[in-house]
Amino acid sequence: MSSRDEALQTIKQLAPTLALADFTRVVLKLVRDQVGADRGTLFVVDPAHSEIRSVVADRVIGEIPLPIGFGIAIAGAETGEIIDTYNPTYDDRFEEKYEAALKYDTKDIYCMPVVDDRKTIVGVLELLNRARPFTNEDHEFLRQVSHEIASCLRNSFASR
Repeated sequence: MSSRDEALQTIKQLAPTLALADFTRVVLKLVRDQVGADRGTLFVVDPAHSEIRSVVADRVIGEIPLPIGFGIAIAGAETGEIIDTYNPTYDDRFEEKYEAALKYDTKDIYCMPVVDDRKTIVGVLELLNRARPFTNEDHEFLRQVSHEIASCLRNSFASR
């Protein structure tokens, strides 16, 4: 069994046992380790407030709310497309004010919508500053992780 298969097995086993924030911390760590990203954030779509907000953002204390129409993660939530940019400062959707506030230099962004079984975008997985370009295997791994995250989000919000 490969380390990616083991990571997916761990995610599947932990999903029903952990609170959403704890599950997300574990998933982000496993994802970062597997694909070589420096930071990751899971945003949840909140249509009632026309925003997405972070469940967990690596090395950030507190929630990050982003209003609809604002930023790369929002664009991923609105379009349902993967956004893969290697120099976000040249992307009109990139919001530089977070660079100073978070004291972080974003060199690249990989943003993947999290889509549930009903084809509804329920979140966005954002990875920052890759150590290397993603391979086809990385993309497939992230697609599988995204599916597990969607199931966890659905179960978490259904139990409220």
